[in-house]
Amino acid sequence: MKIEESEALELAKKFALQEYKDTDWPLNVDDTSVKLSHGTWLGLSDPHWSVVISTKIDDPNVAVVDPDHVIVLVDTETGETKWFPVM
Repeated sequence: MKIEESEALELAKKFALQEYKDTDWPLNVDDTSVKLSHGTWLGLSDPHWSVVISTKIDDPNVAVVDPDHVIVLVDTETGETKWFPVM
């Protein structure tokens, strides 16, 4: 395994922040969890990292965001990042 947990977290944060830079639903990259997951999801290596990043609400008129997080998968061999679909 070439990509360690700390590097996977940084890759996922960078990927997610780039994708969310112009949205009304910013990410809270200080509220994350990282887990080594097994399976060959979306063509990634087995195992791969699953990084959960919370969203935050900046609009006082919005009480709930659903889902309240995003998930980024990080390949342990290449560092490739992909969205995991959350509903």
